[in-house]
Amino acid sequence: MRRHLVLTAVLLTLSPLAQASQWIGPFSISRFETDESSAHFLRATGFPNPDNCPNATYIKFEGSEVLVQRAIAIGLAAKVGGLQVRYLVSGCSATGYIRATSIEIWD
Repeated sequence: MRRHLVLTAVLLTLSPLAQASQWIGPFSISRFETDESSAHFLRATGFPNPDNCPNATYIKFEGSEVLVQRAIAIGLAAKVGGLQVRYLVSGCSATGYIRATSIEIWD
């Protein structure tokens, strides 16, 4: 019984840290920026902000070089083709931007 109480207490403590992913969009790409380890997609009027991140004007891809490169490639293809994209978002980055883990072209 004591193990169950301890496990329940730990799970309840960690539950706010577990962010549910959700798709937002579609949106046109107005601008994006890159640096050595991340890509930022900008929308001047802001993005829907399910996790209440402090800066909702940017979507940020970070953490994996492959993820960042794919986000840039898909973003460029959508921008050149005049297509819209959707983002799979989950939580906030350390810098307060909306963190994305996937991007797809939405036709």
